[in-house]
Amino acid sequence: MDTLSPLAGSTVAVVTTIGNTAPDPALWNELVRPGGNVFMDPVALAAAVATGSGRIVTLCAWADKRLVGLWGLRIKRPQPFLPPQLEALPYDFAFLSTPVIAPGYGNAVMASFLAAIAADPGLPQALWLKDFDIEGPAFAGLARMPQIAVRTLSRPIVTRDFGVKKGGSTRKKLRQDWNRLCATGAAEVINNRDRPSALAGLDIFFALEAASWKGERGTALASNEADIRFARQMVGDMAAKGDASVALLQVDGKPIAAQVLLYCGPTAYTWKIAHDGAWAKFSPGTLLVDKLTETLLAGDIALIDSCALDNTFMGRLWEGRKQTADLVVCATPRPSAGFVVAVRYRQLYEWLRQQRGRWRERQARIKSA
Repeated sequence: MDTLSPLAGSTVAVVTTIGNTAPDPALWNELVRPGGNVFMDPVALAAAVATGSGRIVTLCAWADKRLVGLWGLRIKRPQPFLPPQLEALPYDFAFLSTPVIAPGYGNAVMASFLAAIAADPGLPQALWLKDFDIEGPAFAGLARMPQIAVRTLSRPIVTRDFGVKKGGSTRKKLRQDWNRLCATGAAEVINNRDRPSALAGLDIFFALEAASWKGERGTALASNEADIRFARQMVGDMAAKGDASVALLQVDGKPIAAQVLLYCGPTAYTWKIAHDGAWAKFSPGTLLVDKLTETLLAGDIALIDSCALDNTFMGRLWEGRKQTADLVVCATPRPSAGFVVAVRYRQLYEWLRQQRGRWRERQARIKSA
């Protein structure tokens, strides 16, 4: 299923990804040299396909022989009785749905992407863009298409120029926690960007997360064999090219916190974190992220994306914010029936989610009264 859609000297090819149909790694590296969405990395997409994450299609935009855009999408039914949609979080545990686009090509690439989708009878016309960056050029390229924003969100980020809290109660507590931790033994942070170190660190992360409340609820990565296989392949293959690592906070050689990091050009993503509950009074996860922030921004990283919501500990740690939205978009100028169904479903789902949140808040107030 290949569809070619010429636009302003570029061609967008829509390819159903069965195996690893990635472009030349050198082309990808050039595309993300200014930064980009790590969850669109062809190595990560290949890991998702290989471990059964579903039917993924990859859109590549070309200007002559230069790769100027890449977007991984998953064909999925939100419910068995509903029509399929194109989801721009192409696999589970992806946290940003924005395509990677070369500077200056935003409108042209997005228009060409949508035209290619619309021209392919095998692809749904309704797109579910969860956690889509609404501050970048890709969002501007959607302006003329039918769309509904189901909700908007703010996620913590930090750069070399802005976002690190220099003072206040948070900084004071970090110093106190670090000093108390160091009083128990030799504390150090280790973060090696190579495959053996990353896979060894990932096993430590699995163990720490499985021992936490996530393990008790069955939501830890190690609770599902398919998730383990995906994480090991993605992290291992990306670490082999220097784009993944697992940072460890250790005391006398004992790991007490693990942070899985993914890299895309000068951007780092704090993908997954876990800590040893026995050391919780020292806030080991927060200490690890704080130390990593300092060392990463002092090196080749210019921006760190938390992959987290505003109300998490990273929101207290970093002042920078990125605005994202959950969008339903139609690939055609005229709204399709599938788009209308998708909008109604996502609006109902969001309403039910809010009602559940209010109910939980009421129950918490009743228990505390």
